[in-house]
Amino acid sequence: MGIGALLLTPLLISLHYLRLIWQHKGPLLFLGIVNHVLPFSLLALATTRLEAGFTSLINATTPIFTALIGALFFATAIQRQQYLGLALALVGVYVLSADRLDFALGGDGWFILAVLAATFCYGIAGNYSKTRLGHLPTRVLAAGSSAMSALVLLIPGILLWPSDPISPLAWGNALALAALSTTLAFLLYFGLLASAGATATSTVTFWCRLAH
Repeated sequence: MGIGALLLTPLLISLHYLRLIWQHKGPLLFLGIVNHVLPFSLLALATTRLEAGFTSLINATTPIFTALIGALFFATAIQRQQYLGLALALVGVYVLSADRLDFALGGDGWFILAVLAATFCYGIAGNYSKTRLGHLPTRVLAAGSSAMSALVLLIPGILLWPSDPISPLAWGNALALAALSTTLAFLLYFGLLASAGATATSTVTFWCRLAH
C-alpha cells in the first residue's frame, strides 16, 4: 500500500489537490481503512487457506453487500427485480460454499467469513465514497485514501517485517502489484464509481471470478 501511495504522489503536484486531501483527511482515513486496510488484510488472511478461485467466488458477494448497505444506510433505491437477483446470488454462493463451512479447528469456515467481512467492508466503502466524497477528484480519492491506509499499516508493517532477506523477485512482484492492483486499479475504480455508482461498480468482482 505504501508503494502504491508513492506511485500516486506525482498526480498530486498541485497545492489544490494537497489542500483537498488535508481538508478531507478524516473521511479519507475512514475510506482508507474500510476500502483498503481491513479488506486487504482479511483477504490476505483468507488466501493463506482458501484457493484463489474459491476466494474470488466469495468476493463476488461484494455487489450484494453494496446494494443492501446502500438501501439501508445511504438511501439508494433497489428495484423489485434487483431483490430477486440479490436473493439468487446469496443462494448461489451458499450452495457453492456450504460444504466448506466448517468452523471446527482446521476448517475453512472462519476463512470464508473473513472474505465475507472484506466484501462487507467494500460495500460500506463504495457507498460512502460515492455519497460523501463523490465531489472529490478521482486522483484525490485514490492517492488520499492510499496514503492514509499506508500510515495505518506503517507500524504493523514494521513489527511484522520478515526476518529473512526479501528476494529481488519478491520486491518485483510487490512493485507490480502496487503499480497495477493499487495505483492503476484505484484510479479506474474511483473513476468508474463517480460515473456508474457504487452497486454497478462493485459488479466488477464478477469478472474477477470469470478470470479464474
